[in-house]
Amino acid sequence: MIRILHLSDFHYKPTHPEDFEDMGKKIATDVLKRLDNKSLDLIVFSGDLVYTGNKKETFEKAATALFDPIKKLTGLTNEQILLTPGNHDRVFGKELPIVKTGINLCSTQEDLDKFCLAKEQLALSIVDQEEYNAYINEFYSDD
Repeated sequence: MIRILHLSDFHYKPTHPEDFEDMGKKIATDVLKRLDNKSLDLIVFSGDLVYTGNKKETFEKAATALFDPIKKLTGLTNEQILLTPGNHDRVFGKELPIVKTGINLCSTQEDLDKFCLAKEQLALSIVDQEEYNAYINEFYSDD
């Protein structure tokens, strides 16, 4: 049996780091209690690690506050944490309107694949996730 912990919507704000560090420790303690000496295999975090995704450093602090206490108690590594972005993990309005229009015109998977094959279009379509992507590359760099 695989044991998966699903988390989301941490919404870390750098203005109150101690609150989020406290919350991370409480979550870790609760997880350990519920595991009842069984192992945890994977954490799936499905978005909104931060409240505003405009700085890579904010993602770093959020992950430290949330994941470090859990990793310490369970022995998990970053490789065993699956992160996906949420709407708060991006910077709204940063993408060019023409790129957004181009994406919205894609009505099939084939259309979207073609759109993404144009590297400049793809890069411009994820410009609102630059800080998140920079953080993700660092988060998984050792794994």
